Amino acid sequence: MFEPASSAGSGIIAVSPVSINAQAVGTTFTIQIFVHGMSQFNGWDIQIVIDNMGIVNATGLSITNNIFSSSGGQPVEIVHCLNGQGSGCTASDGKGIVHSAYGNTAFVSGDGLLFTITYQVVTALPYTAITIRNDLISSSNPSGVPHTTQFGAYGAPVSIGGGGSRDMAL
Repeated sequence: MFEPASSAGSGIIAVSPVSINAQAVGTTFTIQIFVHGMSQFNGWDIQIVIDNMGIVNATGLSITNNIFSSSGGQPVEIVHCLNGQGSGCTASDGKGIVHSAYGNTAFVSGDGLLFTITYQVVTALPYTAITIRNDLISSSNPSGVPHTTQFGAYGAPVSIGGGGSRDMAL
């Protein structure tokens, strides 16, 4: 029988790579969303917010080769939404947001890929944060699996000021 995870055994949802160097306009790059040390779960519902200022544009979302690939069960992609367009989009989706939700009748635990996002660079602005929000790792526990999140960044913050330094995200 499955027992709900305790916060002591909580896992991590992480952006990989954590940092992406700024690219030339027109270039494409990918990020992946991974879980590490995750207690037993059977799906996710996650939004990735990388940009709403037009620096990069999400062009693809793939759940291929995710952590459930060899687990059996019955997989269901519930939400496949880029910039507020696609299947299962919600009122909280929009420009700069990629939303993925997936479920499976099988349970997995440990480390593995959830999904991959492809972006295209639209402008030469130097920086945008990559954040994870509204994230739920599903299990038989109605409140989901406890976890922490690790964000990432595209480019580097610009330092502004005279004598001291201060990072400012544009």
